[in-house]
Amino acid sequence: MVDISLNKLNRLGQTLRRLNVLTEENLQRVLDEQKITRKPLTAILLERGYATEELLAKVLGAQSKIPFTDDPAALARPEAVKLLPESLARKALAIPLYPSEKGLAVAMADPFNLVHIDDISYAANCRILPVIAPKGKILAAIAKHYGSVDTLSELIEGIEMDHVEVVGREATVDLEKILENDIDAPVVKLVNLLVLEAVRQHASDVHLDPTPDYMRVRFRVDGVLRDFMSPPKRMHAAVCSRIKVIANLNIAERRAPQDGRALIRTRDGREVDLRVNIVPTIYGEKIGIRLLEQDASRLNIRKLGMDEATLSRYMELIHRPSGMVLVVGPTGSGKTTALYSALKELNDTHRHIITIEDPVEYRLENINQIQVNARAGLSFAQGLRSILRQDPNVI
Repeated sequence: MVDISLNKLNRLGQTLRRLNVLTEENLQRVLDEQKITRKPLTAILLERGYATEELLAKVLGAQSKIPFTDDPAALARPEAVKLLPESLARKALAIPLYPSEKGLAVAMADPFNLVHIDDISYAANCRILPVIAPKGKILAAIAKHYGSVDTLSELIEGIEMDHVEVVGREATVDLEKILENDIDAPVVKLVNLLVLEAVRQHASDVHLDPTPDYMRVRFRVDGVLRDFMSPPKRMHAAVCSRIKVIANLNIAERRAPQDGRALIRTRDGREVDLRVNIVPTIYGEKIGIRLLEQDASRLNIRKLGMDEATLSRYMELIHRPSGMVLVVGPTGSGKTTALYSALKELNDTHRHIITIEDPVEYRLENINQIQVNARAGLSFAQGLRSILRQDPNVI
């Protein structure tokens, strides 16, 4: 982890003055502009043409004792490049160079950005050793290496089409045959890889965002979105079609939002509920997938992450004989898990528990769960009126 003090960065102007890159008058002009615009000093120096990217990188590296390179493309090794998704490389303006005993050397335009360093470290699963390089050279290296390294083929190697099985619905046989022929096998394997990896990382959501050049794939893990991979744009339409088939959606509809769901079973027997939402954007269809693993044994109220005082208060509230408990929060904050954990805590032979849900996400033994069905006239309001006639202890 690199820890650069602001004092070192603020000495940049004086260093350039000593190197006769700036006159005293030009330095004062730049400092005055910085006070007014609040722009970074480096940005002003580049805009005014007082310094080049290469010179600034050299000076900042020397001041902060960070290694410098002016040719990251030549130093980047394929085995290092494949550790970082292209989307994150472009976002962080960074490219992996080579692994060492101390960590992974990564060329960065801004090695002082600790957020980017953390993101890269998480994605590569190792310690990061920043190397400073000119922004233009890093962009050139990204264009060169991510165009030549077949990371996608390496990622889907070993993933088979039967590693993810769709259950709980009638398969659309004709479309399945079309998508699982020899030509589209990589697409099926890619979607299987996304699902398997999301389950492995305990992701709550998967986002597939189209861009002009590639498809950005991100997982939400512990509430934070993390880049996973960036398949080429040419695969976007096929991936969308495959996911529509899985979720039993209209494969021909591309102009209107769609919602669907599917229950899938992985090869190791884990069942996961997928809730799929697709919306059209200017670059193509954006897909959001909510994942819910069908393993009720994971619902432990004492493992929700609450502190002792909050947990004690929550337990006291849900065990009261009357009253109402509201669980609220933003998307992905854990409302569903908190409510199901409370139901599991209360579930015993002395209580009559009924739920009304849309959708039923976990199936709990000895609890009467009702699925809302608007087409059949079973709404939340109608369901609640009927539940009250069932002598419930807990709703």
